[in-house]
Amino acid sequence: MKIQLEAISSKDSSFSLMFNPRLSDLFYWHFHPEYELVYIEAMKGTRHIGDHISTYEESDLTLIGSNIPHLNFDYGIKTEYQKVVVHFKKDFFESHFQRDSRIIFISPAI
Repeated sequence: MKIQLEAISSKDSSFSLMFNPRLSDLFYWHFHPEYELVYIEAMKGTRHIGDHISTYEESDLTLIGSNIPHLNFDYGIKTEYQKVVVHFKKDFFESHFQRDSRIIFISPAI
């Protein structure tokens, strides 16, 4: 399984937003400097982040840190699903979110 650097295009914005990108037939093991927030609604699926592999049912919300290898959350899903993916530029995320006392408790995890 070869890992790929994904180039995220945010067009001079602090973040990019994708609604329902369809990659369920593509095994896309990748990483990028951006932080990634993924929300997916599906009957069931697999969450593969770094060396952690687990499953989710019905829905999942996950924040992935900068340069953490991960697989697309819809890989292998054969049923209907909805997905939203937000990529935050690393400097924007770290300057706006990691200093916020309401979110600082998750900083060691990302």
